[in-house]
Amino acid sequence: MKQHGIYKIGIVILIFLTMGMSYAGTPVWTFTPDGNFPPTVTVGKTSNATIKYTVTNQSHRTHQLIMKPIKGITSSGCSLPLGYHQFCTLTLQVHGNELSGAVVGGPILCSQGNPNQCYQPSAGNELNIKLAEITGKVQSGIANNILFINNASVTIYAAGPNGSEIVGSTLTNANGEFFIALSPGTLKTYKDYTFFVIARKGNDLVLANVMGTQIIPTLVVNELTTVATAYAMAQFLDPSKLLLGSSLMQGSLKGLNIASQMNHNLVDPMTGSFSSIIASPPNAFETNAQRSLGSLANLLLPCVRNGGSDCTFLYNETTFNGARPANVLAAIYSVARHPSNNVSGIFNLAQTTTVYIPSLTIPELPFPEFQSEPDAWTIAVKFNHSGNDTSCPFGGPGGMVQDKNGFIWITNNTIQGTPDSSNCMIVLKSNGAPADGKNWTPSSPIFGGGLLGGGLGICIAADNTIWQGNFGWGSCSTCIPNGSASQLTPLGHPISGPDGYQSAPPNELDRVQGIVSDKHNNIWMASVANNKVVVFRKGLPNDAISYQEPDMSYPFGIAIDKKERIWVTNNGAVQLPEDSSSNPGSVYVYRLTEAGIKLLKIISPVGLRLKEIAVDSIGNIWVASTVDNTTPISSSVYQIDGDNYNIIGNYTGGGIAGPWGLAIDGNDHIWVGNFESQPLGSQPFKARVSELCGNQPVTCPPGSTIPGDGISPETGYTLPSGGTQVRLPNGDPLRGKNQPPTFSPLMRQTYVLIDPAGNVWVTNNWKPVPITEGQLNTGGDGLVAFVGMAKPKDA
Repeated sequence: MKQHGIYKIGIVILIFLTMGMSYAGTPVWTFTPDGNFPPTVTVGKTSNATIKYTVTNQSHRTHQLIMKPIKGITSSGCSLPLGYHQFCTLTLQVHGNELSGAVVGGPILCSQGNPNQCYQPSAGNELNIKLAEITGKVQSGIANNILFINNASVTIYAAGPNGSEIVGSTLTNANGEFFIALSPGTLKTYKDYTFFVIARKGNDLVLANVMGTQIIPTLVVNELTTVATAYAMAQFLDPSKLLLGSSLMQGSLKGLNIASQMNHNLVDPMTGSFSSIIASPPNAFETNAQRSLGSLANLLLPCVRNGGSDCTFLYNETTFNGARPANVLAAIYSVARHPSNNVSGIFNLAQTTTVYIPSLTIPELPFPEFQSEPDAWTIAVKFNHSGNDTSCPFGGPGGMVQDKNGFIWITNNTIQGTPDSSNCMIVLKSNGAPADGKNWTPSSPIFGGGLLGGGLGICIAADNTIWQGNFGWGSCSTCIPNGSASQLTPLGHPISGPDGYQSAPPNELDRVQGIVSDKHNNIWMASVANNKVVVFRKGLPNDAISYQEPDMSYPFGIAIDKKERIWVTNNGAVQLPEDSSSNPGSVYVYRLTEAGIKLLKIISPVGLRLKEIAVDSIGNIWVASTVDNTTPISSSVYQIDGDNYNIIGNYTGGGIAGPWGLAIDGNDHIWVGNFESQPLGSQPFKARVSELCGNQPVTCPPGSTIPGDGISPETGYTLPSGGTQVRLPNGDPLRGKNQPPTFSPLMRQTYVLIDPAGNVWVTNNWKPVPITEGQLNTGGDGLVAFVGMAKPKDA
């Protein structure tokens, strides 16, 4: 009997298991997804979604169904009992802010009173909810004048040295919203890559935004972000490769990163509005940059709002050399790459709408100094904060150099508002913000090491230490006022003593200007006042040697070529009128040997008052001559053959006026920082930066294909006022309290630096006042960066 009872129990269990297996094979209730509310969805942390199923009871029994809880999802619609073949609509509300992660599988509905009788949708129909890392909107306009763009494809790319790769994509909904979830490991795979967004609807409507090396969780893509992308990423972007994708943006990790930082100086990628940098002094209405961005966004707006159906006017005005843009992004990219092209036509078309304000239309206030139409469609950002605007305000920045981590080290010539030497150096991050010392980085400003009246000379030595040439003068009760050289660690800590390095006669330093390091860590210095070229062999001041040049040579700028020859410019005569024939400018060429400094060649006469010197990719030498021996007085940039030392020519185009600073970009274009206005000495002062064609003429625009031809317009590249006077960081007028206002945010320049993103940085060295006004308050107020204009050398 006992065995028989056990047998009967086993039969019952077997029947029960068989019944369970049959339920699993043939669902008692089934799920049919609603195509309008599908189960595969991506939601953001601040968004919701709706998913719907039709649930049908396939059994002859009546069932009341209960859903197993899912965090972040609430259900409704299936609470009543279902008879045979009766159905209900299961509505799931997904709350992004309550989700802890992705939801894959389910929903599971169980029969009330029987928690073991449960079913979920069949494979392919179950929930697949992703939590978006990136949410945003694609729209035209901003603030109270917005048109959302629906059904636009949105693609996230990661850009690096080998091109761009897609890391996520989706379509916008009826409200222009998009939600994109990235695959696990995306950020690790693309560490240090630059992420950017392309939104596209049809062939013409193409908008963009840039995130940078970090994912930004909330984005707006509109005309303004597209303008910023085209300018900041100009040296890496190629809209003609849009269909290829992988070639759309490509460049060095460092260059792309710096470019994305400059993008964020123009716009806020999260809101699609002007950045706080461009909307605040020393930018805002002190320059025309914010207004120019607004006008360029307005330029694109009619085409975008027409859905790309009528972009004829936009394409006509932005065509360059017969190349007609194919879409909105290509149109504004053409403007960014060719800023001197059809300036008036673009300006006039941009006036047809004023959705983005401020712009270059008639200003809101009666600004008498406001220049509406620009000289060229350049965008420049100004920086005037040192890290401590009380102890070390910008005052006549003279030279600068960028280290491998992107920090820009800047000499600071004067104490702002006085004629006295400054005793500090300023360091900016690659985005123009003062270095803050975080994570073992420099902290600006820097004091010590004998820093005093830094001029043109600053360099990074082969051992990565920072060297500054000190000109030295003015009130200096505790230091040697005739100048010296200072050495700092890569973090800015002084290595040289409180008086700097002087060296002993006959190799003494006296008012140092140019300073460079060769690859052997030999430090070459132009000692102006005693007409010497001094070398600290291996960077050791106690192993100094020198070469004595003739009286009144006044060595100034130094450059090193690939053959390890040292090229030194000599200022020549200093004051006008002068007998330039007896004391012209000259270039001396040296080589360091075991026996000492060997003079290889004297090239003379070369202009007058020579300043900076630079070497191009084929070894030719370019020299800035601030004054030429001509009537009327003029100025130019000279080219010297690096092989035979012959002068090839001198060039005056592109708005050149008293050139000081020179830099050569990756296309061999010559960039010139000008100290004067045109004609020389004229007022009102109008500062300009010049660009010349170099020895890669294939990269130069039509009409400017001969080396030395001006690429910039005859005005040069300028930065006009936006209508309000220039002020110092403390709010005082540039020239001091109770002094006439100044409306020239770009000033007399002495140095040009091209960063790995192609931004062209220039120093505001001297205030835009007449030289004859005196030298009691001359120091300029910071740096200006022309965005994305030059081909980087390491991109």
